[in-house]
Amino acid sequence: MHKGALQGKEKNECVEKYGLEEIKMIRTSYSCPPPMIDIDDKDHPRFDDLYSDYSLEEKMKMPRGESIEMV
Repeated sequence: MHKGALQGKEKNECVEKYGLEEIKMIRTSYSCPPPMIDIDDKDHPRFDDLYSDYSLEEKMKMPRGESIEMV
């Protein structure tokens, strides 16, 4: 599951930015997606070496965040 803009961040950092209630909702709700990560964010999966063989078009289609339901 890709946690969007929350991926790889510390919980307290996310709570500061989005609020405790929003973080609780994202972590426990089946259908509530996280804030989507910007396509140019260095933490976007398209920059991961694991996907170096993917074309730019394939990388642009990668999810920017997923809810439990989406997964």
